[in-house]
Amino acid sequence: MKSIPIVRTIQLCFLLLISIIRTDAFSQIVQICQNKHCKNEFSSCSDGGGLIQMITDLIPPDDADKVTIESTGCLSHCGSGPNVCIKHNNRERVFNGVNDVQTAAAILEVGGEIDTPVDLMVAVNKIAQANRRPNAGKKIDIFDKLVSSLEDANLSNSNAMSHALILRADAYLDFDVNKPQKALQDATRASQINHFNGRAFRVIADAYEAMGDVLNAMENIEKWAQVNPAFASKAKNELSRLSEK
Repeated sequence: MKSIPIVRTIQLCFLLLISIIRTDAFSQIVQICQNKHCKNEFSSCSDGGGLIQMITDLIPPDDADKVTIESTGCLSHCGSGPNVCIKHNNRERVFNGVNDVQTAAAILEVGGEIDTPVDLMVAVNKIAQANRRPNAGKKIDIFDKLVSSLEDANLSNSNAMSHALILRADAYLDFDVNKPQKALQDATRASQINHFNGRAFRVIADAYEAMGDVLNAMENIEKWAQVNPAFASKAKNELSRLSEK
C-alpha cells in the first residue's frame, strides 16, 4: 500500500479541522414537531403558512446558509406544544409553546444565536395579517407595502420576501386571472430568492397556464415535483391535464 506524503497528510488534517470548526460554529438545526397535537396547537393561534414556514421566514438572509430547518416527529412534550428543538454548539434544547412570531424569534436567539431583525418580525406578522383577508385586492395592498418595507430594510433576499412575493402572485391570479404577467414576475423573483421553495414553481406554472403557455406550465410543474417530491402524484395529474390542452 502506498504511503500518503506527509504534506498531503497535513493538508487533509487541516481541512478536517476546518470542517469541524465550521460545523461547531455555524451549523444550527431547527427541528419542528409535526405531530398532530403540535400542528393543531399552532393552527389554533396563527394564520400563517404553518410553523415551519414562519420560522423559515424569520431567518435573516445572512444566516440562511447556516441553518437547517426540518420537520420531526414527536418531541415527547405533548400538551406543551407547539414544540421546537434547536441543536447548536453541541447542545440540544426543546422549546415549548412556540405559537407566535415573538416567541419563535426569541427561541432562535436563545437556542441558536440568531438575531431576527425587528423589520423581519413585523413582515412575518404582516404576512399572517394578509392571509386573513378574504379579498384578493386587499391582500395585494398589504403585500405591496410589505414588499416595499422589506426592500427599504435591505431584506430583499430574505425568505420572508420570497414568501410574500408568492402570496402576492397568488392574489394577482385570484384578483384578475386575465392579467397573469404580474403573478409570473413575482413568482419568478421568489424562486430566484429561494430555489427550494416549490410553491414558487407551482404559481409560475399557474401563471403560464393563464397566459396560454402550456409547455412552460408543464416545465414548472415538473420543477415543483422535483423540489417537493411529496407532490409528485398531484404533479403527475396536473401534467396529464395540461397535456390534453
